[in-house]
Formats: sequence, structure tokens, C-alpha cells
Amino acid sequence: MQKLRRLQQEEPAPAGPGPQEPRSASASPVTPGVTFVWGSQCLTLEIQGMTVGDALRALREPYNVAPGVNALVNGRLADPEHRLSEGELLEFIRPAGEKGASE
Repeated sequence: MQKLRRLQQEEPAPAGPGPQEPRSASASPVTPGVTFVWGSQCLTLEIQGMTVGDALRALREPYNVAPGVNALVNGRLADPEHRLSEGELLEFIRPAGEKGASE
């Protein structure tokens, strides 16, 4: 045991990578495109430049988006004519119903 302690004391500590500089928010990589969320699906698609309505029509069939959904952009209800920009979050959600509501 004493021999092991002596060896550990004699060996220099391995040089680590050294202090790291803090990362700034602007240094983080940005994924190009628009993040699309529907149900359990969350994808980044290159649909920037499309309107919300056009995106809904394009995504309805391949991703089985239900009819009558609400579109949210960055968490706010979106107009169908809103033009999507890179980095935005586009979500489609079903409107909530009320139990026992009558027409």
C-alpha cells in the first residue's frame, strides 16, 4: 500500500484541458428551419417563407394533421397569413371542448 501511495505522489497529475471560456448565447448553433410540433411529432423543417395556412395544407396529409386544428407560432395563436421565419416554432393543437356543451 505504501508503494502505491509513493507512486501516486511521484507521478505528475495529467494536464487537463484547462479553464474553459463560458459560451455566449450567440455561440450556440442555430438549427435552420422552423420547428414543427403536432402531437408527439417534433421536427425541424425548411418551411420558412411559407404562410401558416400553406404549411398546414402541405403538412396535413404526410403528418396526419387533424382538421380543425389551431395553429400557434411561438406559443401564440397565429393568423393563416402569418409568414414563417427561420427559428420559429409552429404547433398545431386541437381546440379543447367542454364536457356537456350543447349547441
